[in-house]
Amino acid sequence: MGISNRLCIYCRAVVPIEHVCQTLKAGLASADSLPHDSYSPRTSQSDSRLAKKDVVLIQSLQQQHSSLCQRCESYNVNEVFEKAEPLDEVQRRALNKQEFMEYNDRMSPFRLSLGQPSDILLMPSCPLCRLLYGILPSDPEAHDAHIRLEPYRSYIREFSWDLLPASFTSKCAIHLGLVTGSSYFNLGSAALTKGGSDITDAMMTGPAICYETKSAPPARNMRNARPLKRMIDLSELVKPLNICQQNHYSSCNVPKPKELVKARMIDIVDRKVIQCPPDCDYIALSYVWGGVQPVAGALEKKCLPQTIEDAITVTRSLGRRYLWVDALCIDQSPNPTPAQLKEKIEQLNMMSTIYGCATLTIVAVSGNNSNAGLPGVSSPRPMQVTETLNDRTIFTVPSEISIEIDASLWNTRAWTLQERWLSTRLLYFTENQVGFDCHQASTTEQLDTETHQKHGLPVHPTQSIMQMAVKPSSARGEQGSIEGRMEVFGGVLSSYTRRNMTNSGDSLNALLGMLSNFERQLFPGGFTHGLPLQSHPSSLGWIHDRSAKPERRPMFPSWSWAGWQGEAVIPREILDICDDRTADTTNVDLDCHVKGCNGNEITVEGWVADLDIRTEPFSEIFVPGREDSIGTVKERNLLHPNSLPTGHYSCLVVHRQSEKDSSRHPPRQKVFLVVLEWNGKIASRRTVITVTLFSGHDFKETNPEKGIVHIV
Repeated sequence: MGISNRLCIYCRAVVPIEHVCQTLKAGLASADSLPHDSYSPRTSQSDSRLAKKDVVLIQSLQQQHSSLCQRCESYNVNEVFEKAEPLDEVQRRALNKQEFMEYNDRMSPFRLSLGQPSDILLMPSCPLCRLLYGILPSDPEAHDAHIRLEPYRSYIREFSWDLLPASFTSKCAIHLGLVTGSSYFNLGSAALTKGGSDITDAMMTGPAICYETKSAPPARNMRNARPLKRMIDLSELVKPLNICQQNHYSSCNVPKPKELVKARMIDIVDRKVIQCPPDCDYIALSYVWGGVQPVAGALEKKCLPQTIEDAITVTRSLGRRYLWVDALCIDQSPNPTPAQLKEKIEQLNMMSTIYGCATLTIVAVSGNNSNAGLPGVSSPRPMQVTETLNDRTIFTVPSEISIEIDASLWNTRAWTLQERWLSTRLLYFTENQVGFDCHQASTTEQLDTETHQKHGLPVHPTQSIMQMAVKPSSARGEQGSIEGRMEVFGGVLSSYTRRNMTNSGDSLNALLGMLSNFERQLFPGGFTHGLPLQSHPSSLGWIHDRSAKPERRPMFPSWSWAGWQGEAVIPREILDICDDRTADTTNVDLDCHVKGCNGNEITVEGWVADLDIRTEPFSEIFVPGREDSIGTVKERNLLHPNSLPTGHYSCLVVHRQSEKDSSRHPPRQKVFLVVLEWNGKIASRRTVITVTLFSGHDFKETNPEKGIVHIV
């Protein structure tokens, strides 16, 4: 009997073998019509997210006669799981050329070449084809990638896998993942979308296929995955929390300060908002509002947005009575009175305390608004394809949870940055699974707990300086004890300003909790409109990254990043100076000092220079009235040299750097300057430039004058 039908991964249906896929054609036409920069990282549709019609389709096909097609039968899946010895990236790099060629020869029988997604023939009656249908990319942008199925060890999906001992990794389970071409790509992330980057198999975190633990070879079943139920067993959610509280007391249990009683909490039993009880054991919620806000009386009437209602359900399953949700616990009056506004700002400044002291933060990763709900709580999660091959259970595994988190709308929102970093423990609800994170460990629902290390919580071998910096101060050492504090702040600033917000008036509000935390721990001098100007006036030299298209936010001062939309970064040279990393090699002078702040206006004592800048054919500075250039000039970190038009500019010197003990006489100088625009005696910030003086020239040739400058 000839082949008459096939599974189309784009139409999501059984179609005639000669079918021309109109869904693919339409998708390609739509993609070609969009500008390149309109694409953003996202999770591929192949990410085991089977729609309702896919569930019906797969289940109906499984009721019919099934047998492996010729291609899949020749692949011999059982042998792959039993005999393949895949090496990770570190192990492969240790091989010489001859050893690598021999390794490729050994692995060849365990690799299944599939071709381009648009040409892959999937048979409706073949169990392995149906599994492939569940993980292959259905995004038209991936149509021309040459794909193969390849085994890898499950441990490379984990954080810091390269630190695990060989005695452990050799016992880890085998997964089958998708790679493309001669490079290794993760087909579960943005790797195959326009603008996606190469991802090696050391980070092979996309959807995969694996044996159920009882079907896997006993000597290679550690860190195996397990099938997930479409509805979550809520009683399981409290287990990782209990393990953390019992075993991570010194790092994850935070004493609650007295100021916490100023917050409000939802009493989920009485369904009302109350003043926070002393030493309250509560859960917090992090989610995307998406323009959906509870109506008046929604808590009492049990008609809250679904995400908040589901969070109440989860809080109850965790054995807690109190829940903190910003939409209900902070006054959201559209036209607040001065007293209401003052109280709201006080609450926003407490975000580090509220999230840092929460027993756990529920994170609604999936969904575009607060009506989306928590998958697996009020609505079923996508199905995993499960098949039986040679009396063994084999099934699809969703992408590693970090892929879903990184590709989510939640991860792009400005408000959620501090909620994620300030929380001591997080319980992530993605479309496919639940994950738990704390300061010491992490685990995901898809990992088979019977094959975990002790306690079922893999321990993080390292913690980044960023993680340590945002840890609640009551669980850390003395104030300001972390080195590189400006680098920590710079990293937060860059991450935050890349994100989106609905209301530009929240430019500063959405980071107040993080700034309050930094003030307690790293910057005792505090912040002025988001910059640590009292202790680090050189932070006035922040710039917009070259990828940003700055747009002014007039309700904030021009000299603060909060006054602009677009990613803000602090140049490496300024970070090094602020963190005293170049004190032995670099002289710093002509620096500025902030004398005071009144509303949006700061008073700065510093040096102001008038410069002629000419950008044709080169970008150079001239002393007004002279025709010889004395140095080059660069705006922000832009790559092209003529972004500023030729003209006369007034600039405030942030500081001048020059080498110590240089063989050059005098040493070469580099100067950071804020370009000013004047309105009478008041200036505003236009941009930031860096001037590099030619050898033998001194910036003082420009005759800078020291004085007081008022900037708004």
